[in-house]
Amino acid sequence: MSKDILGKVVRKIVELPVEKLRVIFDIMEKMLGSNGDNWFVEFKKFLRREKCWMDVVVEPFLKLIYADTTLVIKAKTGERTIFQIKDLFTWGIGSDFVDYGADEEGSATEDTEVDVYELAKDGDFSDIYGSLPFDLSQLCLTQDQIIGFVEEHRNRLSPNSATFFLFQSNNEYFVASVVVLSDGRLNACVDRFGNVNPWGAERRHRFVVPRPA
Repeated sequence: MSKDILGKVVRKIVELPVEKLRVIFDIMEKMLGSNGDNWFVEFKKFLRREKCWMDVVVEPFLKLIYADTTLVIKAKTGERTIFQIKDLFTWGIGSDFVDYGADEEGSATEDTEVDVYELAKDGDFSDIYGSLPFDLSQLCLTQDQIIGFVEEHRNRLSPNSATFFLFQSNNEYFVASVVVLSDGRLNACVDRFGNVNPWGAERRHRFVVPRPA
């Protein structure tokens, strides 16, 4: 029975237009996240046209900081990847950039305004990025832009924990993290977006995303 249902789901998904596929993907990420059981219960209510989320107090995962400052990443060619820039990330660069296939070059970009958020509630990547009212694709930077942010706005990186950046490589979502060591050196690592390990708000991690037009 489970295989039959899976087949039906796949056949339906391939018929959906791209804009609806993004919503389905978002639903799947929420169902697979650390709060997945609650989403499952409330989705069932929604499908029955019952009131949902009525008794749930939704606390924001992210708090916008530097709201009064316009932060811009200058135009980039998209040719640089994080794993190449060893003279910037002198404390080390995670080998998973290569192992995961997360080292693909990006497209050229114009000057891009970005927002910086601070983590306000424990959650995994699906919870955190899913709390923003935009498609995941709108929240991505290129690796060249991530490098640019570190070069141009180094003082906006978290001084005590990690600063995270969502990006795409080889048709998969990844999250790069940059940490400033006590001696000022930088370390860069990467996680798959589907990593369900929660990040603790007490560390006050930061998340940098492009400001959607």
